[in-house]
Amino acid sequence: MAQQAPETKQPGESNPRLTRWHAQPSGGQYCAAVVGAFYVVLGLLGFAVTGGQGWTGADPTWNVASVGVNPLLNLVHLLLGVAGLAAYLKAGTARLYGLLLLVAGGALFAYGLLVSPGSSADVLHTSDPGTVLHAATAVAGLLIAALPTGRGRADSGKGER
Repeated sequence: MAQQAPETKQPGESNPRLTRWHAQPSGGQYCAAVVGAFYVVLGLLGFAVTGGQGWTGADPTWNVASVGVNPLLNLVHLLLGVAGLAAYLKAGTARLYGLLLLVAGGALFAYGLLVSPGSSADVLHTSDPGTVLHAATAVAGLLIAALPTGRGRADSGKGER
């Protein structure tokens, strides 16, 4: 059998291994997708539990995995989830989504600490597990915002460093 000559690249031809980086999402994009999917599921399950009634109600039976929900909070969860799934498409958008989670999660966490469950001011049906979830969301947002986007890597399509 005759041996095949190794393929040679023409001058100016790029290495396909170094130019396909865009096909590989960053860690922030993966995390945004996971958090987004979680919040979409939480929002949809919340709507299934509440039936979309009493937008600012605080029925004690309206819980998803011990997290108190109502239609208004379900809408917030659903919007955060859809934004996370959309943020998967671009690394810079994932970083922006991380900042959104940090602000929204922090605000919901503070709300949960300040508002007494069952009070007239409790329009988001606060609960201790929900408050913990929103604190964890703020931390996840910080991590997503801090994760590298992948720009400037050796395989970024700009050539090796």
